Amino acid sequence: MAFQARMPRLPFWLTQSGVAALLMASISFGLCAGAQATVPVDGQDGVIPGTSRHYRFQSGGQHPGIFWQNQAGHTRHLNTRGCRFCSGDSDNCDQDVIFPVYRGHAGFTGFAAICHVGAHSQRFAFASARGASRGDGQTKVTGRYAVITSLYPQGVKVSADRSATKNAIVWAPEPFVPKPAPPVSRVALPGPEPMMEKASNRFAARLQEIVAQKDLDRFLALLAEDVIAAFGGADGRASFIHHWQLDKQPARSALWSTLTDLIEQGADEAVSHGRIHLTWPYFFALWPETVDASTYRFVAGENIALRAGPLPGAPVLSRLSRQAVRRLDSNMGCCRHRDSQWHVVRTADDTMGYIAKRHIRSVTGYRLIAERRNGQWRIQALVAGD
Repeated sequence: MAFQARMPRLPFWLTQSGVAALLMASISFGLCAGAQATVPVDGQDGVIPGTSRHYRFQSGGQHPGIFWQNQAGHTRHLNTRGCRFCSGDSDNCDQDVIFPVYRGHAGFTGFAAICHVGAHSQRFAFASARGASRGDGQTKVTGRYAVITSLYPQGVKVSADRSATKNAIVWAPEPFVPKPAPPVSRVALPGPEPMMEKASNRFAARLQEIVAQKDLDRFLALLAEDVIAAFGGADGRASFIHHWQLDKQPARSALWSTLTDLIEQGADEAVSHGRIHLTWPYFFALWPETVDASTYRFVAGENIALRAGPLPGAPVLSRLSRQAVRRLDSNMGCCRHRDSQWHVVRTADDTMGYIAKRHIRSVTGYRLIAERRNGQWRIQALVAGD
């Protein structure tokens, strides 16, 4: 099988019952996908991801579809004449989509579409990036009721009406090689170390108890007079209270869930000149200064599955433990996947895949910094960002 509907080396997996609805479309086009996949609006143009060339979509006229120029300067066309892109859960409408196709390291290979024709039939269409005329490299598979598109690391298989004997394997010629993606720095950190100072352990236990009970008075008593709640804003307890809306409905404030998550990650303990500093989460304090933390995410756990698709049962590509990954979907448009509990990431060994959101932490997300000075513990900052 020769091509993949995905970014370079991004293994994309779709079950036959799937309804994963080819999520790469919403990422690559930068469209906001809701309950179903989407197609470009009429007249929309944009840059084909991974290239410097533009595409244009038109839904009407004698030649509807996606138009673009290939590397040789020839106009290419994914013809969607006769197609309609429906919505909703019936008739497999939630699978209708247009998406760019990529092949391994070679990059952009063409455009594909899944649409409806007639009353109930569904069609898969593909147009290769290679060719001198608009009609070259066009492939169509139409099912009486449905086409099932199965994506594998090696390519794509299209089955008409779930028939195992009428499978169409679509092949694409080798395209040009685009500029390689920037490398991902190899950052692996140990887990949080046990606190050595008794005072640190006592304070951590007290803080955990206060947060679990949402005891606002005891928590506010821990704040330093000049506590920092946000960069660029006013410091102090009044600003902190306003920032976290503790003066309105303190029990519902996002403060408690934020602190709970930070405490669960563990703290880094540093002792110098008679002072003790505690930083939650621990990996913020250990992050190497030579690596730009704003462009990375941290896998906060052991043996976390990197999967080939945004589903719990998708094949496991590798297991990750407390290491840096580059999150890709935040830089590919305005939207996340249909299931916002998954992120697309790339690892230091150039493997792309899906990882559950609950295992990912932003290195520049919220961190809590506390200091013990002259026998007194005070929270100096609870901030996010650079």
